[in-house]
Amino acid sequence: MSPEHLIETRSLESFHSSRCEVHVWLVPVRVYDAESGTLFGTLSEDEKARAARFMFAKDQRRFVTAHGALRLILAEYTGVDPCELSFAQGENGKPGLCRPASDVFFNLSHSGDYTLIGVTKRLRVGIDIEGTRSNIEYLELSRRLFSPSECAWLDSRPDPEQLTAFFRIWVVKEAFLKATGVGLSDSLNEITVTFGSNGSVGLRYGPDDTPETRWLAKELELVPGYASAVVVEEPAGSPPLKIRFLEPWCQNASEGKRGIKS
Repeated sequence: MSPEHLIETRSLESFHSSRCEVHVWLVPVRVYDAESGTLFGTLSEDEKARAARFMFAKDQRRFVTAHGALRLILAEYTGVDPCELSFAQGENGKPGLCRPASDVFFNLSHSGDYTLIGVTKRLRVGIDIEGTRSNIEYLELSRRLFSPSECAWLDSRPDPEQLTAFFRIWVVKEAFLKATGVGLSDSLNEITVTFGSNGSVGLRYGPDDTPETRWLAKELELVPGYASAVVVEEPAGSPPLKIRFLEPWCQNASEGKRGIKS
């Protein structure tokens, strides 16, 4: 699939004329099977070398798919050839575009068979997707990484729901840390996530709770077996943010239900 087919012109025009759109891209790893040459060809020499160092083919496929798709997608927003894009790491290792100089911000996450990419215009954004795997000691982890109120909420869930509940909290925390650039070096238990009965997500973090800095957190409903969330900077006085889902590579019927979790 060539880059010019990924997103409609009118959607790009709407994105660039507004500062209130958040574009969320879902990329299945299986796109590699049909597009491996295109995806690999967009990578920088450093990225190609990193891909070659993976011991297992499945890990190489994930890396090439994620980073090749990211380049194809960002080329749409910047109008620059995907091979010509270059990135630099900011504070705490958060990547951003350095060539071209751009007001397009992005964040990437991948887990299992999917990559998730969030794109905004001048708004800090974090995104996370996690397969809800059961081979982890989630209750033990929650005691070390969650706030007291989060632990209490998790404990209140029926046993069959606790694993999913753990990942619901986790992906919002991770997306927030990625949006702020704080990273996992900060204490996860200083962040408190709450869930409203109407599908709303609350987010509290003492050092960054100011009238000038607000954060919109949304759970995403993408594919079965995965938890995902996006967190976006919400400037005071700005219009309501709109989240749009784009998945030009998704054709599986099981991926047909897309939206904000309610």
